[in-house]
Amino acid sequence: PFMMHKKGDSVVLGIGGELKNTFCLAAKDLYYPSPYIGDLSDIRSVQALKEAIERMEELLEMRAELIVCDMHPAYQSRQLAYELGRPVLECQHHYAHILSCMAEHQIDQEVIGISFDGTGYGLDGTIWGGEFFICDTHTFKRVGSLEPFEQVGGDLSSKEGWRNAVSILDKEDWQGLDLCSQEQAELILQCKAMKINTVTSTSAGRYFDAVSAILGLRKVNTCEAEASMVLQFAAESYQGKALDVPISMQEADFFILPMKALCTFLAQAKKSGEDIARLAYTFHVVLAHWICEGALQASRQTQSKMVVLSGGVMQNVLLLKLCKEELEAQGFTVLTHKLSSSNDGGIGLGQAYYGMENIRRTKVPAKVKKVKDGMAVVDATGAITTVSSELIEDLEPGDYVMVHAGAAIAKINGDDQSEEQSLMEELL
Repeated sequence: PFMMHKKGDSVVLGIGGELKNTFCLAAKDLYYPSPYIGDLSDIRSVQALKEAIERMEELLEMRAELIVCDMHPAYQSRQLAYELGRPVLECQHHYAHILSCMAEHQIDQEVIGISFDGTGYGLDGTIWGGEFFICDTHTFKRVGSLEPFEQVGGDLSSKEGWRNAVSILDKEDWQGLDLCSQEQAELILQCKAMKINTVTSTSAGRYFDAVSAILGLRKVNTCEAEASMVLQFAAESYQGKALDVPISMQEADFFILPMKALCTFLAQAKKSGEDIARLAYTFHVVLAHWICEGALQASRQTQSKMVVLSGGVMQNVLLLKLCKEELEAQGFTVLTHKLSSSNDGGIGLGQAYYGMENIRRTKVPAKVKKVKDGMAVVDATGAITTVSSELIEDLEPGDYVMVHAGAAIAKINGDDQSEEQSLMEELL
């Protein structure tokens, strides 16, 4: 197990993610990661997860008081968390990535968290995957991201990088790259225009797939992350200097990395005959530089000079090396994964850390936004989360409640003029 410097007085289960699932059971100062469970798309894997939780609780002679799960409404891990019949606290996917690295390094102070991966459910209902946070163990603020694009084709878009390339580039830029047939491209563009099977995404993983397709390396993944790995290997094979790219980030309170312009630059350079390995290396160099620029912009909103790098994309050793070197040169302390996984196999640890750090906090006031099937969506001082509403009868949108350990535990009626009511109205 991981041994923490702070000892809690509760038992918390971080139930893990949907892919590469592992869970983590935390008690006092010990965090017990589970064996690898796997992807939960198969019902047998979900059953294996349930049985493994039961076995570990029995073996360690403990029972979780709180379960922390992902926010994605379609995740089997989230559904199982609620089926287990205990209080549930939801933790945003990329925030859990950052927390897992913080837990490994026993950090509870504010940090700049940079989480790059393939997919995760965002608070705005879009797909996140290239995120910049200012966060601690209690909350996070999203301060920047990769440039959003329309991801067309559902799950196929994570396997067929050419789809993302067509969606990202303008017609004059993708033509001549031999990404797909004219009919396929027109279908993608029609779906994009009509929002059919299309989601807005900031996924770093899908940008890597798109660039791999643009450069003619891999248009389709035959195994997970194949296109991205081939792109990395091509970049590592280049021994020269990266191209100068005349594109810069704009400063803003919420900054955007201009990925579409970078993809267009690479497409045009490829069609003009530039060396493919050099273009792959240029992509890594520019992206790493922009990540560091993002950290600098984020640092103006916080006193912290500590950066946490996490997410599956940070398994790319070239990108990680480039980021770490430039960040340290700028005076940042950089934390990366050493013992836990930076991909989804590590988020159970982050979830357990979040639960342990928050289960005994002072009760939080919240305003109810939606109520359905024993659950309530609440606004807790700006953080939208889902909690159990089973302890309160006749709960309706607009009511004020006190939230504790993943449950709405008390309702304050409009007729009640107590100090708690006044405090909630002031905060909300």
